[in-house]
Amino acid sequence: RWSERLPSDLILRALDYVPLPLQVASSSGAARWATLWQGGLARPRRRLPHSREGRVVGIEFFAEGGRLVTAGSDGVATLWSALSGRRLHTMRHGQGMLFCVQVFPDGERLATLGSDRMAVVWNVSTGTAVRRFNLRSFGVHKLLRVLPHNDEIVTGVSYIRLDPAVVWHVGQGGVVHVLRQPREPMAHLEVSPCGGKLLTAGFEGTFIWSTATGRMLLSFARPFGSVGLKISLAGAMVMSSYEESVLVWNGFTGTVERRLVMDDEIVAFAPLVDGGPAG
Repeated sequence: RWSERLPSDLILRALDYVPLPLQVASSSGAARWATLWQGGLARPRRRLPHSREGRVVGIEFFAEGGRLVTAGSDGVATLWSALSGRRLHTMRHGQGMLFCVQVFPDGERLATLGSDRMAVVWNVSTGTAVRRFNLRSFGVHKLLRVLPHNDEIVTGVSYIRLDPAVVWHVGQGGVVHVLRQPREPMAHLEVSPCGGKLLTAGFEGTFIWSTATGRMLLSFARPFGSVGLKISLAGAMVMSSYEESVLVWNGFTGTVERRLVMDDEIVAFAPLVDGGPAG
């Protein structure tokens, strides 16, 4: 419907959107701000200045579309009104940079993960930390996901070490499961939208886990060089992008069911909520 063309020397570092009304937030290169777009408008609606010290490395909308949060390389997460562009809260995670930020489905909390090997859960109404998790005994974790409906988060992905993924209980503050992926370092971590399954992967192997028991349900191999990995609503489909195609795997048997081919290299994709394979 519309597009933003970046200068050729800039890399898109963060991107998120909400469908109704269609809004997109993006940041690229060393930008210290997020750009907020609205569907149908050819120009940006506004810029959100994150800080003078750190570039924006993560963006996440709240489900209702009225708020969003930016994560910075300065270790600060900033909560914004998407409607007015007003800064609502500034949350300083700790020392070092932030790796990612995730919003809870209840819209009342968000979680940050930083290079200090800490994960922090925040109350967005007050901007205060409600729970801190020390990840140091589990190695290096660079990705965090929220488990819908479970009051839990999962951290993992080190890329170069055989460090496990860990499921944490936010209310009780303890470890629920430790998921040790065999043979190769973890490079992907995804949660099914229903929260019942976790997906971890290296550069070739793919593993599906039960979030209730922490037990591995399935493992299968995929082409080396796959750059994306997603899991559908109930975990029935797993999708991986490879060169100019998306491979759709059966999430119960690990067999390839179809290949979706495009005319150009795929850098991002997502399963559709209405049950379609991918968009």
